[in-house]
Amino acid sequence: MKHYPITRALIVLFLLASILVCQAQTSEVKKIKLQQKELQHVVNNAFGKIVTSNANSGEIANYASVDPVNALFSLKTTIPIRKKKRYEYVFEENRVPNPGNISFLSFSISGGLADKNYGALFSDSKLNAGVTLGGTYNFSFRCFQHATVFEHDLDIHNLKRTLLFNNYKDAIITLQQKTSLAAHNRARELTYLKQVSNADKLQKNQEQLRLLQSSVDALGTAISSRPGLADTLLQTYAAGVALQNEATNLKAALDSFNLAGTILASQQIVQELELKSKTTRDYDTLVGRIQLQKLAITWFTFSAEYLRKGFTTFSDALPFEQQIDTKQQLNGYSFGFAVNHLIQSKLFRRTFFVNAGIYKMRNNNLALLSTTTIEQTKTITNSAGDTVRKITKKYNAYTKPVEIYKFWNLSAHLYYIFGKTPKGFHFFPSLDLKPEKHKVANCTLGYIMSFQNTAKDQPVLNAELYVRFNDIFNDAKLEKSKFYSRNEIGVSFTVPFNIF
Repeated sequence: MKHYPITRALIVLFLLASILVCQAQTSEVKKIKLQQKELQHVVNNAFGKIVTSNANSGEIANYASVDPVNALFSLKTTIPIRKKKRYEYVFEENRVPNPGNISFLSFSISGGLADKNYGALFSDSKLNAGVTLGGTYNFSFRCFQHATVFEHDLDIHNLKRTLLFNNYKDAIITLQQKTSLAAHNRARELTYLKQVSNADKLQKNQEQLRLLQSSVDALGTAISSRPGLADTLLQTYAAGVALQNEATNLKAALDSFNLAGTILASQQIVQELELKSKTTRDYDTLVGRIQLQKLAITWFTFSAEYLRKGFTTFSDALPFEQQIDTKQQLNGYSFGFAVNHLIQSKLFRRTFFVNAGIYKMRNNNLALLSTTTIEQTKTITNSAGDTVRKITKKYNAYTKPVEIYKFWNLSAHLYYIFGKTPKGFHFFPSLDLKPEKHKVANCTLGYIMSFQNTAKDQPVLNAELYVRFNDIFNDAKLEKSKFYSRNEIGVSFTVPFNIF
């Protein structure tokens, strides 16, 4: 038996080095709780890369989507309903007591044309499309949020935040000094005190003038024996006139101070708002650049939808006048609960998201049926019988029985996105548990490509090429239905945008 001491020594050294490296890396990694603004930004950025027309209830995003192949459209908007103060910032040691929560309300509208046929956009002068209105509430608890960051990156991030807000406070102080509003208010106060003093002097002058006038009236013709009294009366009257003029000037000056103070205060408010807005943008940019090593979030979803579909049916088993029915309509609904889990690693540029839910629905089987073009021709003959006109009207009608039923739906969405230019896979299985043990299994496989604004690290357009397998095991037992004829191939384009 041969021995390889050098090889063994190298293996031992390699293992020791690996352990030391792992310990060194572990010591540099720190767990943190993201604050509300940070959490909103991270979640919005993550979903911006994966949203498509094959939507799920747990997605937290704003987007507009269109599927040109299958004539589908959708629009969704999401808003946070428990938004923290925009300028709240906490230093590293205070991060844990102030984590953010998933708490978002979403509204959506979606629809599609009958039988995915653009030629059937209008039927009998009415828009031939189904519309779905939906609302979802996504929420979480603080204990279901876990994020890790390298301590070095966290120190730099916190230093930048501290510097940002210190600069903001210093700029506010400088602005207040530059506008001289405080000095202006002091000058105004001094003018006001002068006005009060003038009013007091004027009151005393009027009282002295009244007494002198009473003395003059009492003396009558004997005033000639008191020549100094008349002079005093004239001097007091002149002093009163001077005080009146001063009062007028002081009132004008005080009015001017009040107007100028209002203007200065307004200018200061406007400049403070501009400074606050700039700091907000800088803060949002800083929040978006936090370098997380890994993020894991779990949240829950309540959803509800109302759908309205109008369609046309044709049955040759009915009397001729009743064979074409253009007034068929479905008022359906869907409500349910879902669990979501998002894992994002910026270090390896990977995002994994899973959504699993159970829903109660009222719908029909139009998704498994196709329409047939029915032409109805009316012949008009003139009185001589030698000229014939034909008026033809086309209907895109469902010729197989349309069933409406209530059922439970189990579905899941799995996304795996990777790469510097985000791309990845979307797996969407669903199972309809219909009455009388009737089950319909569907599955969608998609490939997603996200086109980015590299300067802002934000998604601009998402494209998904997908294939949908409807009723995989032909449980609906549709007549002459082959596996390939039940499938769909499509591509969707989605434009994500951010409003929070």
